[in-house]
Amino acid sequence: MIPIIGLKTTNKFETRAGTQIIGFINDDINPQIFNYVRKLERDYPKAIPRSDISSNYNCHGLIFSSRRCFIDNISYIPTILKEDQYQKIDDIKEVRPGDIIIYSDNTGIVHSGIVITKPDRNNLFNPDIISKWSNFKEYIHPANHCPYSLNSERQYFRIYK
Repeated sequence: MIPIIGLKTTNKFETRAGTQIIGFINDDINPQIFNYVRKLERDYPKAIPRSDISSNYNCHGLIFSSRRCFIDNISYIPTILKEDQYQKIDDIKEVRPGDIIIYSDNTGIVHSGIVITKPDRNNLFNPDIISKWSNFKEYIHPANHCPYSLNSERQYFRIYK
C-alpha cells in the first residue's frame, strides 16, 4: 500500500443531502516521497504524470472535493456516492468520459479516478483515467495500470441529474 504522510488542516464540505464530510489539507512533503514516486513511475511506465507532487489532496479529494482536500476516511465514499446521487454503471460499454471509477479490494474502497476516454475494443475496455496517487502526483493511465488495479474490482459511476 502507498504510504500517507501526516495530515494537518481540516477542510469541510457537504454532500447534496447535507452530510458533512471532513477532509484535510497537508502541506508537508517528505523527501522520501520523491524516491517513491520515481519507483512508481518505473513500475507503471504507461502512466503519464499530469501534475507535480502535492500533498494537499488525494484521489478521493480530486474526485469529490475538486482537489481541495485529502479524504482519508474511506467510510465517507459510499455516503457521497449515495447522497450525491451517483448511479452505478453495470455495462462497461455505457461508460463515458466524465464518469468516475472506484477501485475496491477485500479491505474496501482503495482508489478513485475520473474516466477520460470511452472504453472500447481498442483499449481492451480499459479506459484512460485521471487519478491522484496518494499524496504524490496526478496521472493519466489505463484503468488497469496503476498501483491500485492489482487484485481490485473496478466499478463505474455517473451522476445523471
